[in-house]
Formats: sequence, structure tokens, C-alpha cells
Amino acid sequence: MKIKSWGWFKKKTNISFRHILVDSILIVTSFYLSLWLRLGSNFSADSPHLQVLNYFVPLFLLLRLLSLKFFHAYEAIWRHISSFDAWNIVKAISLSTLLFFAASYVFIDLGRLPRSFFFIDALLVTGLLMGVRLFRRSLYEWLEAHSKTNPPHIKRLLIFGAGSNGRYLAQKIQSDPSSGYFIEGFIDDDEEKQN
Repeated sequence: MKIKSWGWFKKKTNISFRHILVDSILIVTSFYLSLWLRLGSNFSADSPHLQVLNYFVPLFLLLRLLSLKFFHAYEAIWRHISSFDAWNIVKAISLSTLLFFAASYVFIDLGRLPRSFFFIDALLVTGLLMGVRLFRRSLYEWLEAHSKTNPPHIKRLLIFGAGSNGRYLAQKIQSDPSSGYFIEGFIDDDEEKQN
């Protein structure tokens, strides 16, 4: 019997299985770290809150992954993450946290989690998900800057205008290390933007 590869999944959903796996690990880690941070010294294997969380983890994980998909967090290329993509992650985490809160009241017979758990988890998972994406982007840029494929003669640039357009241009140039340009700085006649 031949096992299908995960290639069909990516073709159908345009989502990399590796990204879902990494996010799933970080999300589940965030659940348990958040509960540990909330309970402190009361956190133990026989804690009733831990047992309640164990019941909710599959549902919470599914809701969070669906929220990330809904807000197009998986359409971004991790090595080119931008503030727009970060904002989508924040919206997805906010929605999924509200859904968790509602689900914990709908399934109240399973037990309750501390309300502060949801807020701790939202902050922690946002940091983890953005952190792994920014790490990937930084690693990609560092590897590109130190790869042998870079042109040997790098042209140094000064960008006229330190406003939003100048910063945008600098970001675009820096995100493509193979362009052969190095930004030395900005020139601007606005005294507030000068060092």
C-alpha cells in the first residue's frame, strides 16, 4: 500500500504542512506554558485545571488553526513577513481567544479554566508565532547576505527621503540581497528625521 505524500494537502489548501506543524507545536506549548504561568506553584499533574485543559486542547488547537487560515496567516511567505502579516496573526489570535472563551462556557460541564489563562495565552502565542516567523526571515536574510551567490561588487546607496516611502524602498532593497545594493543611509531635509 502506497502512502500519499502531503503534497496533495498543499495543492488543495496552499498551506505548507511544515508551517501547520510548527504552529501546532507552538500553540500547544503556549497552552501549557500559559496555565503554568497562571497557576505558578499550584501547577501539578493532578491539577483540575490541567485536566480541563487536556480536554480542551484538541478543540482549541483546531479553532486557532482555522482562525489563522481565515485571516490568511498561511498565505504569507515566512521569509517575507511584514507588518500586514503580523496584524493578520493578531486578528486571528484575538478571534480564536474569544472562541475559546465562548467554548469554555458552552462546555462548562468539562470544567473551567481561569479567565486570565486566555489572556496570558493570547499574548504568549502571539509572541511565539510572530517570533518564529521573524526568526525565519532573519535567518533567510542572514544566509542570503552571506551566501556565495551575492554579487561581488556591491553598490552603496543613499536614499533621498527618510519618510514612509524611503523606508519602504529600503525594506524592499534589503529584502532582496541579490540586488547588489547596500543602503548606507538616508538624506532628508526634514530636521526631525535627521540624526
